[in-house]
Amino acid sequence: MCGFAGLVNYKKIDKNVFYKALSHRGPDSNGSYLYKNVQLFHTRLAIQDSKKGKQPFVSDRYALVFNGEIYNHLSLRRILKQTKFQTNSDTETLFYLLIEKGINALNLIDGMFAFAFLDKNKKKITLARDHLGKKPLYYKLDQKKFMFGSELNLFSLFERQEINQDSIEAYLSCGFIFDSFTPFQKVYELRQGECVSIDLESLSLKKKIFFNLEDLYFKDKLTSSLDDNIGDLSDLLQESVKRRIESSDHEVGIFLSGGIDSSLITHYAKNVNKNLRTFTVSFNREKGYDERRLAQQTSSIYETHHTNLEAEFNLKDDLEHILSFYGEPFMDSSAIPSFYIAKEARKHIKVALNGDGADELFGGYRRNALERYSFFRKLFFTSGLINIAPYPKNKFGIYNYIYRLLDVSSKQGIERELSLRNDIQIFPINKNNEILELLDNFVHELEQKGQNDLNKSLIFDHKTLQFQDFLKKLDISSMSNSLEVRSPFLSNDILDFAISLPDSMKIKNFKTKYLLRKLASTIGLNHLSDKPKRGFEVPLTTWLKSDLKDLVYDSLGENCYSSNFIDRKVIRDLKSQLNGSLDLKSSKIIWALLCLEIWHKNHSYTDK
Repeated sequence: MCGFAGLVNYKKIDKNVFYKALSHRGPDSNGSYLYKNVQLFHTRLAIQDSKKGKQPFVSDRYALVFNGEIYNHLSLRRILKQTKFQTNSDTETLFYLLIEKGINALNLIDGMFAFAFLDKNKKKITLARDHLGKKPLYYKLDQKKFMFGSELNLFSLFERQEINQDSIEAYLSCGFIFDSFTPFQKVYELRQGECVSIDLESLSLKKKIFFNLEDLYFKDKLTSSLDDNIGDLSDLLQESVKRRIESSDHEVGIFLSGGIDSSLITHYAKNVNKNLRTFTVSFNREKGYDERRLAQQTSSIYETHHTNLEAEFNLKDDLEHILSFYGEPFMDSSAIPSFYIAKEARKHIKVALNGDGADELFGGYRRNALERYSFFRKLFFTSGLINIAPYPKNKFGIYNYIYRLLDVSSKQGIERELSLRNDIQIFPINKNNEILELLDNFVHELEQKGQNDLNKSLIFDHKTLQFQDFLKKLDISSMSNSLEVRSPFLSNDILDFAISLPDSMKIKNFKTKYLLRKLASTIGLNHLSDKPKRGFEVPLTTWLKSDLKDLVYDSLGENCYSSNFIDRKVIRDLKSQLNGSLDLKSSKIIWALLCLEIWHKNHSYTDK
């Protein structure tokens, strides 16, 4: 796991500038490589072959900088029969795989990756990103100069960036910036399963998608029995966990929550490592986070060496620091506990497994049960009641559930998809916005391709929330603390298997993650098999009315950046609620605007 950057047609840069900027992603070693008009920089978090796996990896003709892990790299060496390997690193495996097999070989990889591969003879650099976009990679082509790197913050090191106003509108409308767009003009991120090639002389750029997840949803569905599917999934999970443990030179721990997904990972990890260590994090001030009881039950079943990590929030001092790593406005408030979890875990381990990805693959959200039976369409004629219903005060009450159901049923297209995932919309949907128009077209294309409501929703989640939020949050929160986190559910084999399942294996009788729950009950996790999903629910209202109150007032002044998009009176009214009754909806809006202000304040930009 690492960080890297590259420059084409830039003046020679002091390599220490990049080493410092990427040191959190790679504190163990660093290296650089200069070839004519190309400069490559790399910082390393050494996980595989700590002694010999240094980068850039260079031969007479080629050079590679790579961020990620290839869990099946030793088995891939068997197809490279003519190669005499000098190290045990996955970097060298990828290097020769690209030389001998080219980009098409990337579909053989089980892992997470982003890389830049220089071919001196062909005078080109190829960038590529893994199938789901687990590892980040950004690039900018401007005025005969080309730059790329692992984080957005790198692009402001030498020159001010022009803000993309469409991106900010998209952030305020959706909660994320869709597709390859970033908050800056001319700076893009590679999409899932995408490679980009740049000619070093003409700087002409070519794009290619080598993997499209959506295509998997059009394959024939499995017709196996429940027992056969349980057995197949069990085998796939065991192999995925095994690869992710054995491909590390360091001890691999487990993030064990009170949920079914991480508990399943613990079950299969125990088969690989009898001395398994598990970790649960509780927050001294946040009672809603305490999952110790359920996690301890799972730990006791498998007799793991369990550690409860006590973390203390220090928002007043840490918030701007935490958000600064993202390089873009990021409103998912669970980024805060995710950062503290990684910080505490890094004191004990260097590599961890988690249960991420199961919800998006196996239908783990409450809304998925309604989509399975097309309830939103059936309730359309009663949805007008939303116009007279008061906004719910308690997120977990039955009234909130009914309110959201009516609200979503009254909408269509992009508005419905966004309402399903985010109950606030700060900025109206502007169809003249390039990014929102692209997202709207994407939704319409899904509707026209004949997929049912559940599959359309799962595809939308993969392309939006998982890509732009969950995986980004996982990468930033872990790598900002020099911790590598691996997600066994996101292996290519499990991805293909889960998408091939019929809907009845994901949702049955309104029960989410049906197959996972059945698997859990067969291996003795009965205390979890019927538990509802619980995510990070941070106490936003409490934060804003206490620790962050002064910061909100200072940030959202009369001339704040947000006032370019939101009426000043609306902002004043929101702030006035900090001294009285602040509801959850207003809290979310204030939080989103605060995150935007912090980003705008702390990054080099220009408002042309």
